[in-house]
Amino acid sequence: MLLSEDLAVDDELIVERADPRILISAELLAEIAFVGGDPRIALTFAENPLPGWWPGAFRRNPLGALLRIEGTNRTVIYQIAEWHGTTDRFAAEWPD
Repeated sequence: MLLSEDLAVDDELIVERADPRILISAELLAEIAFVGGDPRIALTFAENPLPGWWPGAFRRNPLGALLRIEGTNRTVIYQIAEWHGTTDRFAAEWPD
């Protein structure tokens, strides 16, 4: 995934490329989920999360949650699919 922010043009967030599967660090995902900051990027927890283990920093199970990125040119949605503990990252992919 490749994002760029054009601050000169009304604070635009441009999705230059969206891959069908990405890895996102646990730290960044936790920041999106619990700190926020940019309303164009949000994590919505699933009512029925996927089974699996997740890091203790998360108060709720993020597996199955939807990561929504609303760019100026397109919106991309990823579902948090699995935890990769050895790299401290989550795999996320386009939902079916």
